Amino acid sequence: MDNNAECSCPPLPYPKRNRTTRCLQLRVGLNEILDNVFCPNDDDPQWLTIQNRETNSIDFNRTWFEYRRGFGNVHNQTDFWIGNENLHWLTTTYSCRLKIELTDWYNETRTAIYETFRIANPQDGYRIQIGGYHGDIESSNKIDSKKKKMFLYKKETI
Repeated sequence: MDNNAECSCPPLPYPKRNRTTRCLQLRVGLNEILDNVFCPNDDDPQWLTIQNRETNSIDFNRTWFEYRRGFGNVHNQTDFWIGNENLHWLTTTYSCRLKIELTDWYNETRTAIYETFRIANPQDGYRIQIGGYHGDIESSNKIDSKKKKMFLYKKETI
């Protein structure tokens, strides 16, 4: 299936705001809810972890639809992807920045921050749009937003 193809699947529900805390609740995968996202009472800028790979217990070789919904151990914050549709909604609703932290086997961490970060809609293949880089990741490892798509997906079999 082509990544740009119209899908006949129902639209995913948009994040809901908790009436008590006023924080967002994101649906990830088929049945997980991630609470306390972008709470309005916090004074500090918030960072939301959108992907984490620590233990390799989750296979990231997934289909278009799995990346669309998200998958993995969201509650434990290990080995998960928050979902392309969540990212599209968040980055078109809020002004977002992207921070990437990479830690190697020697426990050295490198950081890249992009001052603008947006994910396009599914018809555009969830294309990443970024700008305003600063950090200490080598230029050959920086994200290039001119590339055609953000992700490569496992082929769908019907």
